[in-house]
Amino acid sequence: NACSSFGLGLELFCQGIPYVVCWKGSVTDATCLLFVEHFYRELNRDLGLRRYGFAFRSTYSALEEHLRFLGQTPCLLWNDLAALDPDWVRHCSDYGLFEGGAVLSGSSTRSWRPPVGNEDHSALAGEQERLFLESLAFNMHGLYEEGTCVVCADFIDRRGFLLPAGLKVLGVESFKDVWGADGAAVKRAEKEVQQGRREQVRKAAEYLMCAIAHREKDYLVHEQVHDNIISKRGKKCAARRLANHQLHLGSLQDTLRGLSPLCASETAAGEGNV
Repeated sequence: NACSSFGLGLELFCQGIPYVVCWKGSVTDATCLLFVEHFYRELNRDLGLRRYGFAFRSTYSALEEHLRFLGQTPCLLWNDLAALDPDWVRHCSDYGLFEGGAVLSGSSTRSWRPPVGNEDHSALAGEQERLFLESLAFNMHGLYEEGTCVVCADFIDRRGFLLPAGLKVLGVESFKDVWGADGAAVKRAEKEVQQGRREQVRKAAEYLMCAIAHREKDYLVHEQVHDNIISKRGKKCAARRLANHQLHLGSLQDTLRGLSPLCASETAAGEGNV
């Protein structure tokens, strides 16, 4: 709870501290005191549940106007494997950052959860990926809790990975089988075109382009996080996460390239143009 403590916070987190509150840039003593007062008040309301994420979000929401006016940015780093509230675990990735009240997810494939803000690029990308698959007639509604767009707990683990039962609903053996120029998504798109639904494929491509744009923004954020880490252990961990992000982003881009010929008009496709 001090000025420019984000780098130190990352170091502590990488050493295994499950929850770290820190600040990017300068912060006044008055704001520090105000923030910590609200934060612990929210924790006390939990009656011992220690829902740090909810306490942080509530505190940020209460002080948002004050913080934005002063340009002061609180952050929460957490590992939700240590969380005690199952609802919190279900709606967050297993590693992440709250920065200025927005989630920066630690994994590109653990983001099938409701977005918590316009800067929550990981969840926003996941939202567009779900719309993409839904538009290609994947059985997405079979994954959701009734009346919601939240993946049912029977199909996803506490870290956000689809379980075998969830993959079975999608009709694939692994999540990566969906993506790529020869993946299940492109094969579904080919069937849609054969059945005269080329416009549906074009709509799917639009969703995919939005997903890629959010994934690119999310990657840049994690690249900055990587650059702020000092320890070798932390750098290695962050580099591994960056590689996973890059791999998933590449598979989405390959999928879009596979869709390009299918999105072309019938005349253009016959002429070999995309």
